[in-house]
Amino acid sequence: MEPHTCPATKRLIVNADDFGYSRDVSCGIIECARNGIVTATGVFGNSPDLADSVAMLAEAPALETGVHLSLSHGEPLTAAMRSALFPWGGRFPGKFAMAMLISRRRVGAALIRDELRAQVDACLARGMRIVFLNAHEHLHMHPAVFPVVCEIARSVGVRHVRITRPDIVGGGGAGGRVRNAIIRALAPRPVGGIEWGILFLGLARSGRIDFDYLQKAFGLMVEGGTYELMCHPGFPDPVLSRDERLRKYHDWDLERRSLQDERLPALMQRHGIKLARFSDAQGRADRSVERSSRSAPG
Repeated sequence: MEPHTCPATKRLIVNADDFGYSRDVSCGIIECARNGIVTATGVFGNSPDLADSVAMLAEAPALETGVHLSLSHGEPLTAAMRSALFPWGGRFPGKFAMAMLISRRRVGAALIRDELRAQVDACLARGMRIVFLNAHEHLHMHPAVFPVVCEIARSVGVRHVRITRPDIVGGGGAGGRVRNAIIRALAPRPVGGIEWGILFLGLARSGRIDFDYLQKAFGLMVEGGTYELMCHPGFPDPVLSRDERLRKYHDWDLERRSLQDERLPALMQRHGIKLARFSDAQGRADRSVERSSRSAPG
């Protein structure tokens, strides 16, 4: 489905995270861009197969691309960060361990800045056009990390940094409620040069978005709003699927099928929703952000 710009309707950016997590995940994202509603994808800048990942993007040239910054997955690009993470074999620990290291200043802002800038530079060096930044497992929302990410974004001319917000749909069980509560507590202050007008969908059902969720979310979108739907489609990867934690969180195949559901065009037309890209939202100020944030369920 092709994006369209329509100032009098609801705009939806469908942003698939984790490009480069594995070839199977990347292939699933490409399929959803070609045959479904995905309009953007975030690429792991520290992927050991980054060159192959960037080359794959040629299969879906209409996709907008950004860097899916990592502080919790894979191996750092900078020697200093690898040295700081020596107790973990020089690799990023899980998100909670990394968040604790950052909070205790055992991993400081300079280390974070150099590592994340290296990931961005790695993508630029391979010819990737970077339109937005976000981070794996939302670690860019940490109070010590978010200003650094915004600084990097401004330095490379990027105006869109994901502002993760509580899900307007609610649900998602205990895990969804916990994610909403954490993200609400981490709400950042506006930063100059970064767009703040894009609302957010997908947090409560992260990793398991289905057609039922899309029906509910589309029904709650406000007229004139621009929304980013975070999603994680893919083909099931036999190696990643060995990890019980990932298996519980991700249903790549469910999301891949849901984002290509043949009922979606009629559903979107009924709710006045047009697919969009981040470039469509450039310079838009959406007053519904504050209203939506206040009314989002916990």
